[in-house]
Amino acid sequence: VKSMGRKDWKDGRMDGRKGRKGRKGGMKQSYKTVLCLSENRTKGIGSSERTALWKEERIKGMRQSHGSSNSLRLIFWETTSGCNLECIHCRRLETSKELAKSDLTTEEVLAFIDAVADYPRVRGQGDYKPILVFSGGEPLMRPDIFDLAAFAIEKGLTVALATNGTLISDEIAQKIKTIGIDRVSISIDGASVETHDNFRKIDGAYEQAMQGIAYLRAHEVPFQINVTVAKHNVDELPDLYDLSVKIGAVA
Repeated sequence: VKSMGRKDWKDGRMDGRKGRKGRKGGMKQSYKTVLCLSENRTKGIGSSERTALWKEERIKGMRQSHGSSNSLRLIFWETTSGCNLECIHCRRLETSKELAKSDLTTEEVLAFIDAVADYPRVRGQGDYKPILVFSGGEPLMRPDIFDLAAFAIEKGLTVALATNGTLISDEIAQKIKTIGIDRVSISIDGASVETHDNFRKIDGAYEQAMQGIAYLRAHEVPFQINVTVAKHNVDELPDLYDLSVKIGAVA
């Protein structure tokens, strides 16, 4: 707003008011125009031209970054339905062990990764390739998980791992680092041991996850904290944020 000047901002606001009466989306477009365009690009032109400029710059920027305005950017693949915890929010708690028997085979997954890596060429997205997140269930329960991750990285994909953290040993952390997994997310569902373990339904889950984080830090693997926000832990979010900062999470 400051860079636009008072008069230009007023023009944009008035254009939005007209939009509420007739032109759909006028206020929304004018507001974005004011925020996104600098004074030297909008000086001396009307609000409708500013809106057109904003659209042009936005589409151009997205194409430069991602190949096209609707590029595939992020894929979460549930590597397995098997898990070593019994979290209260899990939609597959009663059948996870049975469903794990019908997980995709190694060969099927390799074909899937090939298709993901080839997608940008098929869609004309240039060199941009999506991020592939290996989640679950608990992905570390798959015996071939690191072979699959290594294959995806060789194909040029950025790979991340979403885990509950309890199965991360020093050896596992070293493998994550050596293979080149870009980031690991750890699920922590409360700032206290009691809150997290009650949610995960396994005593010791909190301490095991924190130990896993310690191993990641020892091998300089970037990690982030994921949380399922619900009534039982919403009041702990400020403390959980402080904890995340304290232990060195990147997000």
